[in-house]
Amino acid sequence: MLCAGLGIALFAAGPGGRLSLLSRGVLFCLAVASVTTAVGGYWLMRNYIIGGSPVFPMGITIHGRELFPGDSFEDVVSTQAQTPGQMTPWSASRKVAYTWLQGMSLKNWFGCLREYDGRRGGLGYLWLFGCVPSVLALLGATAVRWIRRKRRSPVSPTGYEAVIIPLLTVVALGFIATPNNWWARYTLWVYGLGLPAFAVAVQAGLRRGARFWAIRTWTAACVGLLVFEALYSLVCTSAGSRWKLPEFWHRPSAMLDALLRYDPVDYLYAGLRGSILDEVISDPTATVGLFGLPTQRQTLVGQLAQPIGERKILLLSPGVARDPAVLRQDVRQHQVRYIIGAQNQRLPLTTRPLIDRVENAPYDFRVLVISPTALDNSGQ
Repeated sequence: MLCAGLGIALFAAGPGGRLSLLSRGVLFCLAVASVTTAVGGYWLMRNYIIGGSPVFPMGITIHGRELFPGDSFEDVVSTQAQTPGQMTPWSASRKVAYTWLQGMSLKNWFGCLREYDGRRGGLGYLWLFGCVPSVLALLGATAVRWIRRKRRSPVSPTGYEAVIIPLLTVVALGFIATPNNWWARYTLWVYGLGLPAFAVAVQAGLRRGARFWAIRTWTAACVGLLVFEALYSLVCTSAGSRWKLPEFWHRPSAMLDALLRYDPVDYLYAGLRGSILDEVISDPTATVGLFGLPTQRQTLVGQLAQPIGERKILLLSPGVARDPAVLRQDVRQHQVRYIIGAQNQRLPLTTRPLIDRVENAPYDFRVLVISPTALDNSGQ
């Protein structure tokens, strides 16, 4: 959106400007490259230094020629595994059409309203009935105005014409470059094009008076649809139960408390607050061993790694964890204070003398607190 803003600033200059349309286009591309480098340049350079590719662990290959070494995108992300079986053989355009139309059936009418991760729903009905028609209408109006004015004299674009072109360019290129762009969770930002277009279309229709009653009716229907979607999603995604309203709905003061409360530990899983993990995270110098964490729980590693460089994290392989002698040696050598794993993972009974206590946490976490005394005597 920042890049689109730069484009708007460059293209929105009046027809009396000194720069031609081509010159402004070149400056826009340079501005986009500068912003991209300033925002993401550090990480691209870091990846290149560490892994030899700016998008490490992926490589970059163009027309069969390898520019930077690394794995293919599919090997790293596995888009096929994320795609519902029904949609796997479809073309990219058909997948987008299917999800934008909310699965094209009354059975899937709720689409992405119940959850942000719905794979058979698109961006909601406001996008389908409000934003897409607005974008198409503005593009059509822009083309008509350009054709009419070009017959008289070649002039630079002004008004919303100067806005829709760079904005559409940035969004379209970004959408095409986004993997799995049929999935709403990855393309929610296209509303950055749809909502401004919707606002301009509504304003233009309302300005023309009562004879444009159809636009007024369409606007009211879209606003009503937006309110319905928001309330339906609020009810369905609230914590605890699909149909239970959030706590702050019944106790408004809870919302104010949430805004004013400072929480130094922002858990990815809110239910972990108040568990044994508070003790673990509060001591960044304590070495932590990880054993048998399911894939969906491995995001905890990023939180344990903060602040960067202070905490030592030891990854315990299943073979090491099941060998009491090796496990005791690693725990003692690295002074492991906590071992975090899943509740269904069992360590050998012979390791129990190392453990001070065992505590379970929500989301299937189990934390073994290692006894300092046991560490001192483990070699005896």
